[in-house]
Amino acid sequence: MADIHAIGAVSRSLQNLLSDRMDKPNDIASFDVTVGLPSPLAEDDGPEPARLNLFLYMVLENEFLQNHDPSAHPGDPGRPPLSLDLYYLVTGFGTVNETSGTTTAQTEVIAHYLLGSAMRVLYDYPVITSDLEDDAGERILEKSLRDDVELVKVTLDPLGLDELSKIWMGLGEPMRVSAAYAVRMALIESQGPRRQSPPVTERRIHVGRLRRPTITRVYRRPSAGELEGDGHLAIGEILRIEGENFVAAETWVVLERLDPIKVTPTSATRIELTVPDATYPDSGDPIAEDQLLQAGVRSVRVVVAADSEAVVGGALDKGDVVDGQSVMSSNSGVFQIVPTVTNVDPPDDLGSPAVLAVEGTRLFAPGLSSDVIVGDLSIPVQPMDPDAAPPDPWADPTSTRVEVSLAALRHDPVPLAKGVYSVRVQVNGALSRETTQTFEVTS
Repeated sequence: MADIHAIGAVSRSLQNLLSDRMDKPNDIASFDVTVGLPSPLAEDDGPEPARLNLFLYMVLENEFLQNHDPSAHPGDPGRPPLSLDLYYLVTGFGTVNETSGTTTAQTEVIAHYLLGSAMRVLYDYPVITSDLEDDAGERILEKSLRDDVELVKVTLDPLGLDELSKIWMGLGEPMRVSAAYAVRMALIESQGPRRQSPPVTERRIHVGRLRRPTITRVYRRPSAGELEGDGHLAIGEILRIEGENFVAAETWVVLERLDPIKVTPTSATRIELTVPDATYPDSGDPIAEDQLLQAGVRSVRVVVAADSEAVVGGALDKGDVVDGQSVMSSNSGVFQIVPTVTNVDPPDDLGSPAVLAVEGTRLFAPGLSSDVIVGDLSIPVQPMDPDAAPPDPWADPTSTRVEVSLAALRHDPVPLAKGVYSVRVQVNGALSRETTQTFEVTS
């Protein structure tokens, strides 16, 4: 594989190919193929020498081979080589004096001949192989590229007038007719240390019969007369999980970040579980405060485990048999925990302080938006500001009780008219279900 000479070796190989295969126009005795800036080489304002120039104007990493080592076997350790795409500008030079009547001027037709000849060669030889030789029997492809598994491939890379103009403007030279080519690719081997994979210290092969569980539906267990399929649940309601392969030696349900909850499936296709509040239903242990299930969309998984045997150590046909356990997890199902409103304590009137108290479950949690909805009007739940003057008339919100001020409703563009209004709470985008809790405006 090529080293740091790879870029130069590609340029030299192109130079060798063009010098050997290009046709010479009849109007000139000889011409050169150069590699460098495309600057004219006119002498004393006379005719410009015939020349074809290769200018490497851009080098990019090949994005498709960033993590691929074409010379390595699968699984070999080590860092892949740097794979580069090279972009060349091919420009013809050469003028002759032509006389028309009494006027003598220089014409660039020689440069056009050379450019056309070079494009014909690159069209006939899009791949520079290691066995390609010049007229003297010398290999055209440079030595450092001959063992690469990736071939040097040349393709026309059409550039628009705007892109060509930017290149010549950056060079500070008058624009000349040119052709752009992309060469893929040059490989530069990394000198970074190769990372060796650690040896296998122990072989362990598990044998057991266990199928991965799958969740197909998650919803609230319906009451008598209700249709099943409602994915909105309150704390304390029954979560029903449907799927397959739930029966195993041990089965757990994982709700969000809670510890796995051990359950006994009602069948191979159904599990029912009470949505826990502050304690685990299987053990009675308390749930950490920062792990409590809050209102909003939540995920659920089913994990099953079964006893298995394992062969440990030795060659592939030998080893010790030990008892083990195979564990598999299902896909994730989703449901929504909604707040509940169990009691409403309204003020006597809408004058100051006019505080409406709402009691229920999962009404508020730090970091989650919470609103009390009276009829069609939404009132944000706000923590009490201890430095407010005058003091806020409402108490600090908790998970089970929130208070909001109703005084502003009298100044709302759509004030509440007399009547009875339902009271609901929305937390983290989850809206409490319709309840019989109401708020009445009498004046």
